[in-house]
Amino acid sequence: MEFSNQTECLNCGHTLNTDFCGHCGQEKAQRITFKNLLLLIQRGTLELRSPLLKTFIGLTLRPAVTCREYLDGKRVNYFNPAKYAFWLVTFSMVLASFLNVNMVEASMESFTSGELYSENFDAVKGILQNSLVYFFFITAFLMAVASKLAFRKAKYNIFELYVVYLLLNGHLTVLSIALLAFGQYNNLYCQIGLLTLSVIYPAIVIARIYLPHRPLAYVKSFAAAILGFFFASTMFGFVGGFTAGYLGL
Repeated sequence: MEFSNQTECLNCGHTLNTDFCGHCGQEKAQRITFKNLLLLIQRGTLELRSPLLKTFIGLTLRPAVTCREYLDGKRVNYFNPAKYAFWLVTFSMVLASFLNVNMVEASMESFTSGELYSENFDAVKGILQNSLVYFFFITAFLMAVASKLAFRKAKYNIFELYVVYLLLNGHLTVLSIALLAFGQYNNLYCQIGLLTLSVIYPAIVIARIYLPHRPLAYVKSFAAAILGFFFASTMFGFVGGFTAGYLGL
């Protein structure tokens, strides 16, 4: 195989004028040698500038700046928000299944002292557990709608705010994964902490993505986050109960 005289991108076929294709972004292909293999492994495991790691660190240390940069066009350095959220939520569900933990049941029982036991409840929690991915994406959208209503004249639209909530809510899933791994997911105080952070974290970040920072922005952002989360949770519970009753469970 000869890669030294590339005039066309080997991925999409467009003409190459630089080391990177202007159409698909692929770098000029090279033979996979031992040196290139080591570089590939290093970039895949230890590269501190990788989009995934940069997104994770950014959402941990400076979430507002990270979200603002992504919305304002600096996107090549960050991971795809939908993938970031979907992978983390899916991993948390797979881990919960592996550990034989029903995340819905654990959350409910931590607030009810384990008193919710009935055939209908078993049916509802099963339905809700299987719908967690849908609940995640719907919750993010409803919170985005509430935030846009609170910041009607601000520059970001509903879909841009939706991307922000995907990043933020997906990032919070890391805490759920950690609690599952340490066997503390059904701990009452941990559940209270998760619930609190599910509102506080995105509310603060949404308020701070708008410049200049104003105290009123925090009030509106907190109200929007609470409202969006409340409507999503209410709808989630209603759908679970309705489906269980409709199926005669």
